[in-house]
Amino acid sequence: MVCINCRDLKLSYRNGSPCFGENSWSTFCTFSDLAATAKLGCLSCQFIRDGLENMYTSTSIIADRELLKLTKVHLIPSFNFEGSTLQKRQQSLLVQAQWAGGDAEIDSLQFYTDDDKVWESFSALNYVPQHSSGPLSPQGIAQAKQWLEQCLNSHPNCPKPQQTLPTRVIAVGDSNTEPKLYEPASDENEAYVALSYCWGMTRTLLTTQSTLPHRKAGFALSDLPRTCREAVIFARQLDIKYLWIDSLCIIQDSPSDWERESARMCSIYENASVTFAAVDSPDSDTGLFITWDGSRSVQLQCPVGPVYVRRDLHRGLVPVSSTDRLEAGVLSTRGWTMQEISLSPRVLKFSGRELLWSCGSENACECSPSNESLFDDAVSDGASMTVGNTSLELKRWKGMVDEFSARKFTYQTDRLPALSGLAARMQRSLPHRYMCGIWEVDLVEQLQWYLIDSLASNTLGSLDDKYAPSWSWASAGGHVRFRNTADYPPPEKLYTAECSNFQLNSVNEYGPGQGSLAVEGFLLPLTCEQGDVVYRSEAGSMHQFRQESFNAISNPSSPFWIPDRRAEAGQLRGTRLSLLFATQFLRDQEFAVNGLVLEQIDATASTFRRIGYAETTFQPLRKHRVSGSLLPRLFTRASKSPVWELLGQKRNITIV
Repeated sequence: MVCINCRDLKLSYRNGSPCFGENSWSTFCTFSDLAATAKLGCLSCQFIRDGLENMYTSTSIIADRELLKLTKVHLIPSFNFEGSTLQKRQQSLLVQAQWAGGDAEIDSLQFYTDDDKVWESFSALNYVPQHSSGPLSPQGIAQAKQWLEQCLNSHPNCPKPQQTLPTRVIAVGDSNTEPKLYEPASDENEAYVALSYCWGMTRTLLTTQSTLPHRKAGFALSDLPRTCREAVIFARQLDIKYLWIDSLCIIQDSPSDWERESARMCSIYENASVTFAAVDSPDSDTGLFITWDGSRSVQLQCPVGPVYVRRDLHRGLVPVSSTDRLEAGVLSTRGWTMQEISLSPRVLKFSGRELLWSCGSENACECSPSNESLFDDAVSDGASMTVGNTSLELKRWKGMVDEFSARKFTYQTDRLPALSGLAARMQRSLPHRYMCGIWEVDLVEQLQWYLIDSLASNTLGSLDDKYAPSWSWASAGGHVRFRNTADYPPPEKLYTAECSNFQLNSVNEYGPGQGSLAVEGFLLPLTCEQGDVVYRSEAGSMHQFRQESFNAISNPSSPFWIPDRRAEAGQLRGTRLSLLFATQFLRDQEFAVNGLVLEQIDATASTFRRIGYAETTFQPLRKHRVSGSLLPRLFTRASKSPVWELLGQKRNITIV
């Protein structure tokens, strides 16, 4: 009799299609149900139960065994048939734990075996041969070579590297020849590797104007910090002669060389044959080859043979051309590494658990060396980056900025250069002017950004005025996001803006700059009172925008404003403020209006700078009596005229 909970982990081919059990693709049960059938003798329920208990109650995810009993268990097999024959080593059994009260996923576990007899008994399990003992083991090197050669020779959707060498590369040498810095001819073509890693606070070997001749003469492999040293070693194992590392291939104390080379990041990473990613290394001395041990997986008791469980490594493992969901690990927290990984057509990831591979056609790890069938959706998502649909590209850009600005930077002035490679690639399908992180074709919409946590102590103040204009998100240090309004009905834009005098302050055309906006729109006069901004009518009525941090808004229906910079509001007492009405849009079945909070800095020239973002909904129509007269309440349809026309003054202004 087939187990009602786990279907005996048997995959079959019925009525022309593969299925799990009788006719289902997956199965749900509670942990208590699973434990009950395990007690009755179901072998597969026994090791699934043991895996859940071992992986969860030993961590903080579900530390309470009583809570685990209430958890829902979702068994999801992924399988591949050729005709009606099940293909070995192309299965993947995920077991998702979900909260009892809903469908929110807690975590996913992967169950697998390296034993033929076990796989024949439980065909839903992933069949995995023995892992390599590390990247430099014969199995690790062979696997990396196989992934690279397969992509270069058999993936029509993956771009072939142009292999034009960057300005400088490291000639990796061999066991008899020390590495050295090499400056190739401008037309020299050769395969090379790029490295993506975290510098951290530890020492690193740099190239400066004074050390450049010494680097070109050669240096001892042992002089390199461990991560860079091991990248040289692995490049040698792949028979690739050249390696690009930023700390050595850019002259670090030359502003002109740094600007020029940082502007070439797009081509440097796109043209590399493969990028090595030190996913779990927090600094340059930790190493590319982190020690691997048995903690990555746990062997479970099963009388048929060995069964293993571990966390699902594929969570977050997606094609490198996608910037919506990048790889997990320390590397994904750093600002520069986002474009390094996203621009690379092929990435070999060195994690603390195993080697992983990502390219435009495939995601794989040592446990699933070929996973095209498991990642079709993610692959198509990544490939769509070059479709050329303007609205889709603009939406994608906003998502990139959200992800990018949440990352960490040693120097805040790196924000625009660290995004310049992605901007350069985006411009191929979005041929419009780019100004400090803003695309002019979508100017009115892209001015509607806000800080996620403007009140947090780690949110940095504004950068120098010459770095970026106040209307650009790049002028504010911290995590920013664009306001996401419903597509239908489309938002009604309430002002116009254009920039005719934008000038770069760098040789990098996607870098820092200055420019002012000529704006025509409706302005509402405001004052600042104890951090909140307030509108007071001539008749004495008041409308208050409470200062909030977006990730802690107490009541989204109440008027709020978010300062662009930490402690901005505390410095505004007595200044002349205005709200520039931006758009009207539908939010939660009621109309809302948002706008930019501006500070007037030149009364005679009507010049303003942006200091924040504000939003409120249209409240139900109410009558407010002030001195015996009826007054239209702000953001209320109290007359046939819209509130921005009724209360605001239409003006032509300049925002710098």
